[in-house]
Amino acid sequence: MLDSNFSPDAPLGLQLASASRRWRSNLDERMQPLGLTQSRWEVLMQIERLGEGVIQSLLASALCIEMPSLSRSLDRLEAQGLVVRQRSDSDKRARTVHFTPAGRALQREAEAVRQQVVKETLEGISEEELGHFTRVLQKLSRNLVR
Repeated sequence: MLDSNFSPDAPLGLQLASASRRWRSNLDERMQPLGLTQSRWEVLMQIERLGEGVIQSLLASALCIEMPSLSRSLDRLEAQGLVVRQRSDSDKRARTVHFTPAGRALQREAEAVRQQVVKETLEGISEEELGHFTRVLQKLSRNLVR
């Protein structure tokens, strides 16, 4: 059931916020059987995207969160045996994040879930429509950064 945020006359901000909430809620629900909360699966996905051995500050920036929030998520992931933090070889003040074998395996499972959600979400949307939508989102993002 669509809510009123998707009516053609609803403000753009409401439509974007509602779609984002639905996306995250759907992914969150699908990640629960893997024992992952939103904050944890997002961290795992970003480590994979940025590359193993990513510096914590870069990871926090990519996630658009503050270091204390990232530290809490990494503490939990470390306690679960999914990641380890190490001192950076190039900057002794910085710490890098690495998958454990269990973390790598769980990240692959989470990625498969994410890909399935993407497939279901994009059902009925052509490549042309998706390309146009992506370009519009990129322009919106650039405008919002200004």
